[in-house]
Amino acid sequence: MAKRPLEKIYFDLLDLAETLNDHMLFMLLGEIKTIISDNDEKNAAKDWKKGSGVLQPDSIRIEVFKNDNHPGVMIHRKVDENGGLIPGWAISHESGYRLGPPTYANKRKAVKAFMNHASKINWNRPRNKLIEDPEAMQANRDLINNA
Repeated sequence: MAKRPLEKIYFDLLDLAETLNDHMLFMLLGEIKTIISDNDEKNAAKDWKKGSGVLQPDSIRIEVFKNDNHPGVMIHRKVDENGGLIPGWAISHESGYRLGPPTYANKRKAVKAFMNHASKINWNRPRNKLIEDPEAMQANRDLINNA
């Protein structure tokens, strides 16, 4: 389905409000929800800057996205054991500890998930401190459960 400007959907909804059946109403609401979700993802991803990082324990150097407000966290393309890129994106701690589900469809979805479920945690600590922190482990479970 092609995306229409949010304003156009809004005015269609106003014009048709009295004549809409439930199916038409839910289709328009679905379009609005998709546009809002896409905008949220774009806004969340804009503060993540491209750089390089090393995936542990294999010391694979790859392109990553980092945010100065969330040190210790990297969002990156998935890689195989040889460092080759494979479909999907992941969230990792700089220690190599994987956060959230194994794969996100794109960088924006990974960023939005992190911001919604794990951004309040101080990830700028060694792995052993993180896995001893109940709040950090709950944030990771939230990422997994809300994927």
